[in-house]
Amino acid sequence: MGFKHKRISAFLTSLTLILGMFSTSAFASEASCNAGYEAEEAGYISDEVYADVYESEEENAEVCTADNEIDFSDNGVAVLEITLNGVSLDTVNSGTTDTKYTGNTVKFTDTEGITTEYEDVELKGRGNSTWSMKKKPYQIKFSSKEEFFGLGASKKWVLLANYADPTLMRNDIAQYIASGIGMPYTYCGEYVDLYVDGEYIGNYYMCHKVEIGKKSSGGVALSDEAGVLIECDLMERAVQEDVFGPSNNGNYLVLKESVSEDADVYKPAFRAFVDAYDKLEADIAAGDWDAICEEADIESFVQYYLVTECVMNEDFVASSFYMYKDGYDDVIHCGPCWDYDLAFGCNLGTAIADFPDNVSITYSERENQFLSKLSRLPEFRQLVEEEYASTCREVLVNAIDRVSERAQEIRLSAFENNSKWSRDSFTASVNEMITWLKNRLSFMDHYYAVSEFEAGEYYIAGLSTSPLNVVENAYGSFSIIDPGTGKYLTAVKTDRTTEWQSSNSLSTQEWFFKVVDGETFIFNRQTGFALKGTALTDEQCSMIVSSADEDMQTFEDVAPGTYYYKPVYWALQHNITTGTSKTTFSPESSCIRCQVVTFLWRANGCPEPETTENPFTDINEGSFYYKAVLWAYENNITTGTSKTTFSPLEKCTRAQIVTFLYRAEGCPETGSTVMNFQDVPSGSYYYEPVKWALENSITTGTSSTTFSPDTLCLRSHVVTFLYRAFMIPEENIL
Repeated sequence: MGFKHKRISAFLTSLTLILGMFSTSAFASEASCNAGYEAEEAGYISDEVYADVYESEEENAEVCTADNEIDFSDNGVAVLEITLNGVSLDTVNSGTTDTKYTGNTVKFTDTEGITTEYEDVELKGRGNSTWSMKKKPYQIKFSSKEEFFGLGASKKWVLLANYADPTLMRNDIAQYIASGIGMPYTYCGEYVDLYVDGEYIGNYYMCHKVEIGKKSSGGVALSDEAGVLIECDLMERAVQEDVFGPSNNGNYLVLKESVSEDADVYKPAFRAFVDAYDKLEADIAAGDWDAICEEADIESFVQYYLVTECVMNEDFVASSFYMYKDGYDDVIHCGPCWDYDLAFGCNLGTAIADFPDNVSITYSERENQFLSKLSRLPEFRQLVEEEYASTCREVLVNAIDRVSERAQEIRLSAFENNSKWSRDSFTASVNEMITWLKNRLSFMDHYYAVSEFEAGEYYIAGLSTSPLNVVENAYGSFSIIDPGTGKYLTAVKTDRTTEWQSSNSLSTQEWFFKVVDGETFIFNRQTGFALKGTALTDEQCSMIVSSADEDMQTFEDVAPGTYYYKPVYWALQHNITTGTSKTTFSPESSCIRCQVVTFLWRANGCPEPETTENPFTDINEGSFYYKAVLWAYENNITTGTSKTTFSPLEKCTRAQIVTFLYRAEGCPETGSTVMNFQDVPSGSYYYEPVKWALENSITTGTSSTTFSPDTLCLRSHVVTFLYRAFMIPEENIL
């Protein structure tokens, strides 16, 4: 039986005009590891535009009749039509996932409009928590092996609803990453629009089921009669299965499938797997690396761990965690990867922004999971870092592009799906996912950067003015100890601060030191937050760390707690300033024009000026600010105090410094912010710069109604303005 899904010509014309505006790919990657991933603004059609067109279509659409045909060019994805045999979809949805409905008919129409019909197809519900949602997931089983999308022939195919995922792409992107880094069994699928008995149900992700079978058909290829496929699951689910058992550590293992159907074969094989798993857990806890390598396929565990960490899967080990063993003599293999509804910083029904992108999946309550313990072993950690650098990072970068490309492919189907099920905006959700992945890439770059760091005595700017003991732990992390008190630096997650505690048994006292391009980044192992002075932060900020033998430079007149403490040491670390002496910064001294321009030039990386002409008679070649002034002049940051003078020794005002910063940014357009500064007249040379600085939290003025443009800038003010302009800080606004 067919079903009419015919679009009127006006709607198709509107879509043709709209689709012409799309670019092939909205994002381009940067080669630099430290730069993370830069992106242009996404060029997607907005949900609001689509909604207007869709509403117009609904008002004018023809009445659906049984003998109308679907216009398959509508949504750009394949169409799967299921005609049920003597049962309604409401009945299926109100039942359990154990009930099988047979004798159904399936019509599959690919994106070219070619239709194939299948008889005697079995349908059943599937999933755990997802089966309780409004939009249900299903499994279909054909009478013979059938192939779709070139994914390999199989009898069983899964239809994932992705109800809690407004992007519809969490599972697809996670499987893409798993496949890219070489996991042997991955379950990449394709999207279909599903119709049941003529009713549009929504966009579904069609892929193979996790099962034993030929690899070419998407199955886990096991051949020994004692071969078993195991899932680690929640206790309340495990006890409902036919064969299950707890491990010594409290994880519940379930026999999902076995090569043999003989209980006298598969039950002992399952028991042998549980025993092997218990021994593996015990050896991981003991740190016996040689034993671990004899008992487990380490490469598969490294790959699975990286996929989990890249997408921050909240189901980490707790459920849908698969392992397999091909007989008594085989090692334990990790995989296949499955179920990423809670990945990418999302929980069911929540926005991506609600969950962090800057912490390790092994943090806090996850730290006692055996895979978390495995990740703390230095040998395993080294393999993870090497795999990330050699393979995984490139895959993660490409995954960001894939999100953009997939969104273009399924956008019309997604718009219709999300409209039917009243889900969040597809466009906004996709952009959130891309932003989350870019931030995750930045985190992974620093957290898993391959670097050597040795224990010893170090100055760490912001923590202490005397050397601290950095002591290596058994699994690659370090403890930071104040030798004067014997106390350990401890992360306080609740308010993102640090404190010194006498106990040495807390995981919040364990830190990773990563050296990237000469800069040192320090991360707390449990929280994943980066160390920034005495605070914890989302930003992956480098710290000044210097051997006690190197006599690290510190300033006696820059005290912790002052508003300029972090900016001064940031400027020192980035060679923007070296102070007025080896021990002083002179924060209360006025800053002159040549110093300000030099600070700005250094903050921009000391670019070589292209011009060799010096327009200023008071600037001499050989002065420390010569190149800085020429660079500022040729980039229209300054035009001097006259055509022939720069006045390098003239003191700099607040108006001048924000103007220098504004011009260095290319004089960006300002928004609709209303300024209440009575001393910043419209039309003044510093009006737009001050407005820009206000909008970008570089300043809030000296009061609610004044900016004080003619007040002289102190050295502490200048580095603070620079720090905020370059670091986008969130506090101590001047």
